[in-house]
Amino acid sequence: MKENILLLGDSVELLKKVPDETVDLIFADPPFTLEEVHPPVRCDYLTWTRQWMKECVRVLKRTGSIYIQMSSDYAPFVFNIAIKEGLYYKNWIVWKHSYVCQERKRFGKAYTPILFFTRHSSKYSFNVQEKEDCVDTWFTDKSEEEATRKIDELSTPSSILERIIKTSSNKGDLILDPFVGSGTSLVVAKKFNRRYIGFDSSEYKIKLALRRLKQVSS
Repeated sequence: MKENILLLGDSVELLKKVPDETVDLIFADPPFTLEEVHPPVRCDYLTWTRQWMKECVRVLKRTGSIYIQMSSDYAPFVFNIAIKEGLYYKNWIVWKHSYVCQERKRFGKAYTPILFFTRHSSKYSFNVQEKEDCVDTWFTDKSEEEATRKIDELSTPSSILERIIKTSSNKGDLILDPFVGSGTSLVVAKKFNRRYIGFDSSEYKIKLALRRLKQVSS
């Protein structure tokens, strides 16, 4: 498969075209519901999650890492799937944002979990230089979040992706995002001289990501 490319289509099927053990870092921020998955899948959410996670593990290098940003409703199940697939758990990162998703008859969600796993127990990239960066609670402020939502309502702030990509990859490494959305992960990858592959089932999102990538000088 070519590198520095964005492909439109079903993420599970596109993942199957990626050769074994070729990717250094995966960032996955899947849709929170099957209603957001196109084309429609004929299974439940966790079965679909197992499908794409199995392919992610297959394409990940033995020294590779994967970060999965997931609704807190499904994060425990994703954790169990990852362990069953042979990944090594490293951190349950808390992305503490300024807004709260209010709930009825339960506490509101004031954070988003990001699960960090590796293929090898100890041989993987971890480039943290500052002690204050080596904590599992990450904060974004309202101004950054509002600027991000102007790009796309569901985008993750670039500071989160910068932290992940700079920590768990090196120049020239290959980054894969199977649910690329507005393309922030690939924009950051290009900015810091990483190679990239991105998939999405939305033609609108692919076009948005391509426009953003064209504005980046690596």
